[in-house]
Amino acid sequence: MFYGKSGGNISQDVSVNTQIVRMWSDPSSLAISGWNDKISIRWIPAIGKDANGLTMYDQQSFITAPLTYAKAAALYARYQKRMKEKIENHEDPGEDGISIAVPIESKNFGRCAVMIEYKRNPKTQVPTVYLTLARNISEQGTAKDNIITYEFNKIDMMDDFQPLTGQGTLVSEEGELENFLEILRSRMTMSGMNTHATKHAAAYSKKGNSTESDGFNSSQYQTPPSLADGYMNIPDMGGDDMGLPFD
Repeated sequence: MFYGKSGGNISQDVSVNTQIVRMWSDPSSLAISGWNDKISIRWIPAIGKDANGLTMYDQQSFITAPLTYAKAAALYARYQKRMKEKIENHEDPGEDGISIAVPIESKNFGRCAVMIEYKRNPKTQVPTVYLTLARNISEQGTAKDNIITYEFNKIDMMDDFQPLTGQGTLVSEEGELENFLEILRSRMTMSGMNTHATKHAAAYSKKGNSTESDGFNSSQYQTPPSLADGYMNIPDMGGDDMGLPFD
């Protein structure tokens, strides 16, 4: 929530998007941000590799989807119930894999779904977790071109590592997936507390300076300038899923 200079009224003109994390994989790059009262997820498709074997991404062809906190909570809860144990136990997801999906709506792409998928990697056949967006979904499904996916990378670690000998047991953990899940969980639980902390600080500011309002003063808050600084100014168009247009 954002507070203006008229007795704490919510400003309808303020739109703030703060990038939380950026991750990279072969299918796409993923940027996750806090956007007003939603979580913004942005997929940037890969376009091949350069001469050094590094994956390149088409920064102009990104696709963005918003999740309300309620839908983020539902996605997190369903993951805990249906997928968490299977992934932690490295179970084979089977030929078709398993997935959970939360529906969203887009003015440009109709019925869509944000999905967490657990399936075999088509190249290595290793069980892998993906974050996927499917667009233009009808009763007959959708075309392959309407699907973009991010492959969560595992983080290699060592158990019982002995630095003097360099010996230990190599293990891997779902570091990127856990990071994403923690963002879902923390945004759900912390947003209201952050708002409370801001109001609490503003109350002290008002007590020290009676000319200030219940909200941010002009020296405390400025609209973030650009994407280059980690922010995106995105107009709030209202509604549940419709506030953030698909690009």
